[in-house]
Amino acid sequence: MKVILLADVKGQGKKGQLVEVSEGYGRNFLLPRKLAIAATADAINTMNLKEKARKAEEARMKAEEKARKIEEKVRKAEDKVLNDPDAPQEEKDAILARREKVEAARRKDDTPPAEKKSKKELKAEEKEKKARRKQEDRLLKSKKTSQEEKDEILERRAQESKEAMKKMAAYKEEGAAFKKKEEIHRMADANKAFSHFRF
Repeated sequence: MKVILLADVKGQGKKGQLVEVSEGYGRNFLLPRKLAIAATADAINTMNLKEKARKAEEARMKAEEKARKIEEKVRKAEDKVLNDPDAPQEEKDAILARREKVEAARRKDDTPPAEKKSKKELKAEEKEKKARRKQEDRLLKSKKTSQEEKDEILERRAQESKEAMKKMAAYKEEGAAFKKKEEIHRMADANKAFSHFRF
């Protein structure tokens, strides 16, 4: 019989794996001790969803780490602008305003939704984005900037574009994230319906 392990079992496999065991071993040892569950269609689908969610979380954490490294490099470039006596004061003010907002968001660990921001705040935010993009453009055009740094800037821009599209899709209740949520809810309802059966 096929079972999904709920814990690491020596000689069989690790937690979350789909393995095949003898009928007696599965029904008399693994299932009663809650070390595994029968590999029904619903259980396999749930396992696949969990695996996809785990991989998505790993990808998110890697993306955040990459974004953090890029932010560090951008801050170094901004420091050069701030220390440059010939740099426009407007650009320096925009950099300082952006940093202040980033620090405030980190302290609160909560960014207010865009729809609740005032027009003045939205304009200031747009101004900061333009200043940062301008600084990144300088890095991209500079011969001193390594190809790796240029690739990271371009990748971050592509990631920001993807995130914006995902948020818009979620707002419109469409896209992969919304479909996944609906699918998980359907699976949860199906599991509740069969929870009184013993396999």
